[in-house]
Amino acid sequence: MSPEEEKVQRLEQRIAQLEQALQEKNAPASSQPSVPPPMPHQEAPPTILPPAPEIPPMQTTQPTPPPPSFQQNASWTSHAQTMQSVPPPQQMDTEQKFGKIVMGILASIFIFAAILIGYAFLPSILQMVGLFVIGAGVSAAGLYGISKKKYPYFFLSVAGCGAGILYLSILLSYWYFSVVGKWAMYGMLLLWAVFVLWMSRKSVPLFRLIGQCGIVLSLLFAFRQLNALETGLIFFFFVLVSALYQFADRRIGIACQLSTLLCNAVSLLILTVLFTVTLRRVLHTPMFGLLLAEGILLMLYTLAQLIWYRMRMRPAEQSGVGYFFTALSGLLLVQLQAQWFFFFWDTGKYLLSALTAVAVWMLYDRKQEEPVLRNLMACICSIFAFLWLLPLSILPALLGWVLLEAVLFVMWHIRKQNSCLYLGYVLFLFGMRLILSKISVLDDITLQYGAWVAIDIAVTLYLRHCRSHRGMEILSLCVTGWLMVEGWCLLLLEGLFRSVAAFWHAIGSLFRQTGNDAVTVIPWDTILLAAFVVLIFLLNVPYLLRKYPNRNGVGVYLGIRMTLLGAVISGAFFQRAAWSSGILTLLLFGMLLVGFRFHQKGLRIYSLIAMMVFLCKLLLLDLSYQTPLLWAGAFLICGLLCFGISFAYNRIGQKHIESAEPMEQKGEK
Repeated sequence: MSPEEEKVQRLEQRIAQLEQALQEKNAPASSQPSVPPPMPHQEAPPTILPPAPEIPPMQTTQPTPPPPSFQQNASWTSHAQTMQSVPPPQQMDTEQKFGKIVMGILASIFIFAAILIGYAFLPSILQMVGLFVIGAGVSAAGLYGISKKKYPYFFLSVAGCGAGILYLSILLSYWYFSVVGKWAMYGMLLLWAVFVLWMSRKSVPLFRLIGQCGIVLSLLFAFRQLNALETGLIFFFFVLVSALYQFADRRIGIACQLSTLLCNAVSLLILTVLFTVTLRRVLHTPMFGLLLAEGILLMLYTLAQLIWYRMRMRPAEQSGVGYFFTALSGLLLVQLQAQWFFFFWDTGKYLLSALTAVAVWMLYDRKQEEPVLRNLMACICSIFAFLWLLPLSILPALLGWVLLEAVLFVMWHIRKQNSCLYLGYVLFLFGMRLILSKISVLDDITLQYGAWVAIDIAVTLYLRHCRSHRGMEILSLCVTGWLMVEGWCLLLLEGLFRSVAAFWHAIGSLFRQTGNDAVTVIPWDTILLAAFVVLIFLLNVPYLLRKYPNRNGVGVYLGIRMTLLGAVISGAFFQRAAWSSGILTLLLFGMLLVGFRFHQKGLRIYSLIAMMVFLCKLLLLDLSYQTPLLWAGAFLICGLLCFGISFAYNRIGQKHIESAEPMEQKGEK
């Protein structure tokens, strides 16, 4: 017996043992022989199965086939052999793609061009009929070849060429041969679109793109003869074909829906232009109202596209950048539609634009969206809605502003979106100024700035003493900083300085002597504006001094802020440089005392340095020493001021050190 036959025999014995063990395990309990109970304190020795024989490596020689008994017991080998016999799918390289696909498309184009050139010498009727016959025949040949599943790419090119011939035959029968009318052409295009859709379901989805592009191109022929009835019917034709293609396409994913998205976006833009031109032509005709109603339906259909694309996207894609830009393009399109369709009614087009912006936001905003894109879309739509309220009169603007604020408040209260709260607060401030600017009595920049100051003070006190909200506190600090900068600029440009010379005096009084100018008469609104600016500059000073003790940066920041405030106020009320320098010196002395009171070392150092600078400026630049008595008086006043600084450092500074020592000891314990 050869070694191979011995191995086969051992394999047969092993398989027989396994089959017997499997039969004993699956046999019913009644058929099994009764086993006597084991004796106490005795254990049966475990059964050790013989080791499985090792399978030798494959040899180059042809092995001896196993006996028939082994072939009967190894039925699984046939299935394994069948699986191994299936060849793996072949992937086309660049050469095969070019030869099978690109060359087929080029062949279709060249053959189609040859047919057109050859038919130029035939009568018109024969040309039109021949084109239809050739297109139908080529399409049928391509579909027949595709059904045989042999050379699929070649027959796909043939079928695509036939569909193109049929489409061009329909267009030429209306535009060149003038045999059929516009409605007959659109009826045949509808049948052609259904035929191409059926071809796409039978072969590949590429034909769906061909049908959509053909419908987009056919909309351009509507501009040849414009009237209200034809424009409305073309709109319904597009809606019917577009809905048919969308409902027939059951694929999920943004990649497979990208062609539909782009084709519908271009088609909706063409229809928007078509409706706008037609509405302007039939403005004073009975068909104007019907066409305007169809325009509103077009806007609703544009908004419905957002819902459809969201349904056709995967859950991961619905919260991504793709759907964000889809919603953004829909927002821009409905804004154009609202502005162009209601060109005859200013109030209506602005209100409708704001309403559609909020509607796009409501359709887009969901909890599944990414927070960054969600907040960005809320900002864009809210800003669009607010900007459309600017040209309106007082009552529509007030109504739109209140509704916008209500939507933002509801979104924050229900969906817990802090971004809506922040955006609502900012738009509330700008809306307050918008409403005040539309009232002739209150159309004053000082009163508008005062309203902002009052709102900011109320919000700051509410957040500090009633309800804490970190995000709103940061936003309130930013608003306060903006109001400080705006108030400083208003004092320079709006309230006080009405000439270039006075403006230069306000800046130059800090650095040089400007001369003995005449006293400027300050109006009452300037005094009110200065009071608002002082109030907003002093708003957060006690809070910062208490919250950040012994912080040099905070002290220097407050010192610079108060110096700018004092420079602007003193330059407004006193045009003499000496008066400005003297008031700033006294202000800095007061800031030095505040630094001792609130333990702000940075504020004290800044005040001391700035005080020395303004003292030197006062003595060397601002004062004109015409008499020795004035010279002596100036130096006497400066000496008394320096004595006061020395007394403050000796008396108040010593108390400050004594009060600070117990605090340091407590911190060490």
